Formats: sequence, structure tokens, C-alpha cells
Amino acid sequence: MTIILEFWIFELILIGSILCAVFGGSFLVTNWLKKKQFDRHKKVENLAAFLLTILAAIVYFALQEQFVSSAYKGDVIMTESTANIISYQSARYVSTEQPLHLLNLFAYGSTYELPGLENTSVTVTTTDYVSFYKDVRYKNTYIHENQMFDFQTYVQEEIGPFVNELYTNERSEQEVLRMLEDTYPYHQFVFQ
Repeated sequence: MTIILEFWIFELILIGSILCAVFGGSFLVTNWLKKKQFDRHKKVENLAAFLLTILAAIVYFALQEQFVSSAYKGDVIMTESTANIISYQSARYVSTEQPLHLLNLFAYGSTYELPGLENTSVTVTTTDYVSFYKDVRYKNTYIHENQMFDFQTYVQEEIGPFVNELYTNERSEQEVLRMLEDTYPYHQFVFQ
């Protein structure tokens, strides 16, 4: 399950949850101290409140760093069953799956210049993100530690050499296009 929320809504929920936990914790500590009838009751309460505040700040930053990822308008978050195009200016997402994050820049394709053929290039655009996800997740290449997918390197190192090989065998552009679409059915190819 992948949850994608606009930045301010996510922050509001996270901070509200942490504040509720701090208030609940301070209430429990205060009641516990009253039952134990500590001497210097106020000093212990102040110390407990300070430690709960420090704990809340640590939890906030730990959650932000470890479990929450950022995405921006036009980015694509792909999972095994869905592909979500971010419609917010800034969003945060949490997932129990292994999502791949494709930057907005490459959501509209990447161009590969054919070496040796002047003014000839192919633009690669993804049309079926779910099938694409299954193929690249299975291969587990071009994926960074932060689950960003390096689309430009993928095009340059995987699709580019295949296009070069097809072109060097003196095939027509239509034949090359058909073979590319057969090999990579989740992409659309446009020669320029």
C-alpha cells in the first residue's frame, strides 16, 4: 500500500500525531509521579517534559529521514500494481511496497542520439508503468538506494546499444521500430 499526501497535509498529520503522543506521555508521567508521591515533584515533571520534547523531535526527524520520501509535481511513483503521477507541487509518500520513483523530467521520455548517424535520435517514452516496473524491479538495475530510477542511464546503457545494433544491421526504420516495440512493449519510440 502506498499513501501519497500533499506536503502540508502530511506534515499536519505527523506533527499532530507526535503532539498527541507527547501530551499523552506527559499526562501518564504526571499521574505516575502523583501515585508515587515523589519529593521534588515539580523538578521531576519538568525533566520528564523536557525529555519527552527531545524524544518527539528525534521521532519526527527519524520518521522524515527513514520512512518518508518526497515527490514533486509530475513525478511518477510506480509499484507492482499501480502507477501514481503526482499532481501536487510537493508531496510525501509512505509505502509498504517497494516503489520506484521516476522523476518528472523523464516521465515524458529521454532522447538517445545515435552515434555515427548525424541528426538521428530516438525518444523513449514509457506508456505502461506497471509492466515497466515489473521488468526493471526484476532486473534490479538502474535503481538507486533511495528507490529513484535512473531513466537516462537506462536509456543510454540498455536501449541505446540495442538500437545501435539494430541500425548497424542495415534494417529500415520501420523494422527497427517494430523490433524495439516487441522487445520493450511498455515504451513508445519516436525517431527524429
